[in-house]
Amino acid sequence: MAAWYAACLSALQLQDLSGARRAWAGLQKELGSGADAASGRQLHLLGAELELAANQAPAALQQLDAIGSPSRPEMLLRSQALLHLGKASAITERLQTWVTLHPRDSAAWLRLGQLWQQQGQPLRAIRAEAEAQVAQYDYAAAIDRFKAGQDLARSQPPGSANSSFMDASIIDTRLRAVQALHREQLAAQ
Repeated sequence: MAAWYAACLSALQLQDLSGARRAWAGLQKELGSGADAASGRQLHLLGAELELAANQAPAALQQLDAIGSPSRPEMLLRSQALLHLGKASAITERLQTWVTLHPRDSAAWLRLGQLWQQQGQPLRAIRAEAEAQVAQYDYAAAIDRFKAGQDLARSQPPGSANSSFMDASIIDTRLRAVQALHREQLAAQ
């Protein structure tokens, strides 16, 4: 089973979708119907990755639906599939809750930024990109993104669809906090 799994993952990395599908089918056959829950979960996660690589978001969602109890990997793969389908709003709230509870999850922040961008919320998207940099302790890059958010907020006419006083205020507050962290980081070097 390990060889089939590695073959599928390797083929995915090499963008050999037909080879990945053959290896995934071999893994599925090897596991058979007697697979335990953990093995079945890994099979479906790998299947979802395979379908996303093949730009088959509906098939990826079917793989994820077969898993049942969602956790971080399922949530990130599901958000990627929904992003491909243009249905970002279906998972944005759940991902936003996740990053509230796990603010150091850079990948989740980046995905949330993509979802917000698709929903036409550029200030929130820029903030999410900045928070992803904060999660990686790259305070200089985060400061750059927050400043880009400030510039965007200033360029929007008041009351426009893309203008949000709340989002601009959050960006301002987070910029000051991250600037303080950056100064501490530089002083420690």
